[in-house]
Amino acid sequence: MPVIYCLSFCNTILQDEYRVEMNSRRITELESVHNNVRLLSDMLDQYQLGQTSAEELELIKELHQSCERLRPSVFRLASETQDNESMLSEYEFSGCEDI
Repeated sequence: MPVIYCLSFCNTILQDEYRVEMNSRRITELESVHNNVRLLSDMLDQYQLGQTSAEELELIKELHQSCERLRPSVFRLASETQDNESMLSEYEFSGCEDI
């Protein structure tokens, strides 16, 4: 019995470590998305036809592409966490709906 208990305990620890790692990864990805969306939104608010530099236009294009590229990740993360409200409440989604 002690060996089974030890294996079960180790398995529980590994599962907890995995959950913590996955939660950390989710938060990092969501923060990246949030920052990209916020910066893109700010740049679009400041956009003026004929006055925005080529570098700024290129950055706007890159941010848009990044947001489009990250969109499936946001939907995947939302799907993975939809049953776990505590995980969703750990990160504020303000701005993510703009993606």
